[in-house]
Amino acid sequence: MYVLLDTCALVPGSVRQILLEAASADLFIPLWSDKIFEEWQFVASKSSEQDSEAIKIEILLIKDKWRNSLVPRDRALEDTLFLPDADDRHVLAAALVGKADVLLTNNLKDFPERILSEYGLTRKSIDSFLWELFTQEPELINSFVDRVFDLNRKKVQSALTSKKSFLKKHGLSRLAKCIGG
Repeated sequence: MYVLLDTCALVPGSVRQILLEAASADLFIPLWSDKIFEEWQFVASKSSEQDSEAIKIEILLIKDKWRNSLVPRDRALEDTLFLPDADDRHVLAAALVGKADVLLTNNLKDFPERILSEYGLTRKSIDSFLWELFTQEPELINSFVDRVFDLNRKKVQSALTSKKSFLKKHGLSRLAKCIGG
């Protein structure tokens, strides 16, 4: 299954880490574009989650690991698309060029189902997508969450109290109900 990751699937880093772990385990094939990576850098630089150089390095590593996942930008196609927010046309175009099955985003209102269905594309929230993966591979997804939770707990000196609160903090409440802890 080919999944186009919108910028909100790459920020915050904890969500990105869980998704990339799932992609590394071949649960899906990730897709993205340089424009999506530019947005990631912009959003992260404003929130100071990571410094700009660290993000550039991570993007290079991601591009190297998933060499066939970078979708070229098609501005001509973008100009033919209609979405409530014209700034999101590049995301839909990337999904179409990459032949994605799923557009992964938390900005569901910006990607109306009726428009996406015209292109045979499904939109999913990150929480719903990870919950679906969990129902198929509970032990695997739980191990990814454990690893990311432990890494983050070390970074913030044990300020995180539980996996459940960690997941909820990152907008993954459905997944939190299944995993608990």
